[in-house]
Amino acid sequence: MIYNYLLELTKIISNFISTILLIFICISAIQLVYKLIGLIKLYHSEYKNIQRLKEGILTTTDLLNLSPKEFGHWAASFLEKQSFTDIVAASDGSDGGKDIICIRNDETYYVKCKGCSQYNFVDIEATRRLLGTMEIDGVKNGIIITTGMVTEKAINYIYSLPKPYSIIVYDGKSLINEYNILANSSVVNA
Repeated sequence: MIYNYLLELTKIISNFISTILLIFICISAIQLVYKLIGLIKLYHSEYKNIQRLKEGILTTTDLLNLSPKEFGHWAASFLEKQSFTDIVAASDGSDGGKDIICIRNDETYYVKCKGCSQYNFVDIEATRRLLGTMEIDGVKNGIIITTGMVTEKAINYIYSLPKPYSIIVYDGKSLINEYNILANSSVVNA
């Protein structure tokens, strides 16, 4: 009798544990599906933003809301509108000081992209890293594209670069103004 009672108790406990495990597996599967749906939505949203920004119309808020990847794609589109070709964006963050490589008039350019708050600054160290990468690779031309500002020390450093090195700066509002001029001229020329 005790044996039957223990056997029945074992079955009940086993069924209870199986039910708990099944519930746990179901909850885990549901969480995994929600995470997957979230990632798909994020990817789709990022893709739509990249496409929208490549097509034009832009405000400072648009640029400030971009992820680093989106800002890199937007900067590549900006360079394309300026007649740069062979534009290659770095695929990861360890870019050695450059985020984009492009060509215009048979000259190679290294581009540093820094999407940040309009109150953040690109300092002299970021400028030196870009120049260092240019020097190592034998590239004479650089561009800094940022939604923030470039510090006065960095600007002075850029102006003091020895020939043949040159770095063009597009920061903050000058970046938006230049882009809108290019966008309007391409609409007029279309």
